Amino acid sequence: MASTRMRRTAYRDPTLATLHADLTRRRREPLLAVLARARDRGELAAGVDLEVVTDLLASPFFYRRFVAHAPIPPTLVDDVVSHVLGPST
Repeated sequence: MASTRMRRTAYRDPTLATLHADLTRRRREPLLAVLARARDRGELAAGVDLEVVTDLLASPFFYRRFVAHAPIPPTLVDDVVSHVLGPST
């Protein structure tokens, strides 16, 4: 996989590490923006760490895909959101 090779190479190459960090940041920005709006509306606690919430929401999918090589069941999105953010009302 190209993304796996890029991550491995980024550990050794400062230029590639910078590019990888920028790509990761840009991929996280939309979710961080959604979570910030939810916090501003009072739907999330004022002191919630949005970076940690983003990690918690994204990690199960990354783990299943790249570590466990397991399928992502259709219910996983709702399950993860419910566990991380609480059940929807």
